[in-house]
Amino acid sequence: MNNRFARSVIPMLLLVACGGSSAETLDDSDPASSGGNGATTASKSSSSKGNGGGDGGFDTQGTDDTTTSTAPTDEDGGVSSTTPKKDGGGTSDSTDGGTTPVGPTTPVGASKGVWASAAELAKKPMSGAAWSAVLSDANGGTTNPDVSNQDDNTNVAVLAAAIVYARNGDTKYRDKVTAALAKVIGTEKGGRSLAWGRETGAYALAADLVGYRTPAFEAWLRNVADGEKCSQLGTTMRGMFYKRPNNWGSMAFGSLTAIYAYLGDTAKLTDIRNYWVKGVEGPNPGFEYGDTSWQASTSDLRIINAPGTSKSGVNLDGLIPDDMRRGAGFTTGTPTATGYPWEHMQGVLMGAYVLDRAGLGIWSSGSKAIYRAAFALQVRIGGTFKATSDDLWQLAFLDRIYGTTWSGSQNVWGAGKNAGFAYVLP
Repeated sequence: MNNRFARSVIPMLLLVACGGSSAETLDDSDPASSGGNGATTASKSSSSKGNGGGDGGFDTQGTDDTTTSTAPTDEDGGVSSTTPKKDGGGTSDSTDGGTTPVGPTTPVGASKGVWASAAELAKKPMSGAAWSAVLSDANGGTTNPDVSNQDDNTNVAVLAAAIVYARNGDTKYRDKVTAALAKVIGTEKGGRSLAWGRETGAYALAADLVGYRTPAFEAWLRNVADGEKCSQLGTTMRGMFYKRPNNWGSMAFGSLTAIYAYLGDTAKLTDIRNYWVKGVEGPNPGFEYGDTSWQASTSDLRIINAPGTSKSGVNLDGLIPDDMRRGAGFTTGTPTATGYPWEHMQGVLMGAYVLDRAGLGIWSSGSKAIYRAAFALQVRIGGTFKATSDDLWQLAFLDRIYGTTWSGSQNVWGAGKNAGFAYVLP
């Protein structure tokens, strides 16, 4: 897990304005000196946050995994994360080690169970691969949180520390969390909305797990979600979600669900949930698309292409058009490798898991759009489009929700750019 905290040096030759505009061209490619936007099939970096500089940043995608993915046999779909259909091939700890379960020594006061709860975690063994991964990250650095830095891993280290505290009650981990939560306030200044979307939600999840609530922290979350304007276009994070149907909007979606669930703002939580659902079911509620060549229908634009759709003999079912274009425009041949679709999925999975726990599930929405998108990448296209590196955590969650077996023997226990840690799965 330590290599997840390695940094990739991302060429910042292109500082796109907060996710681009409806007429944007800058988010489609980097200058030639950076090798193009995902046009290479070179090995993907192990950095957890190194998937490009945002909407148009340079990306290289990983080579084919050694494990073989097969189409899932379970077609039920829509299974709640709290009532798993089946184990899913690798989402439980390998051993329990005979460890005697303990809990927090101080109450987790105002926890709403946004990502997990102490009561749920008390049933989990403090041993095995999943526990080792979260404990390792909990012991990582948390002293310099910065939500304006889209490549800062502090957010998921703080989340890990909160999970460990909620499970074993060791107050040193709670102290790490609360110190980071106090220090992160104000770091959003001058940032872009992609950074806020990647970074902020994990702090809300961590705060909930340790029962941390202060007027200053709650006001800060409200400001990052709905008040602060990003550094170039002057758009709030929620405004970016409403606008961009690619990784910028999806990362905002994930963090916004965490923030609103933590704050108990059911109206806004429901609003962004319904807006996303309209985006996958149609008609388009207002997303602004770039190149639409990967869309199944330019008169019915979708975040995720509808089931059974095709173009020029190419199966488009489940593809994420506004991130597939980040590799290259539509082709009848092998799509150009790009990591943006899986980054897009990170935001969606974070949001879906939070919404499910809030009783607002979207796992079945859009004819199981989330499953279809993951299947298209992991199985149907496969190869360089399979999840690797910091995207692997998603496979454990997908296995648990949809009954797939995509995790196999891979290390799916860590976190990505915004959330993760399969240890929390029931």
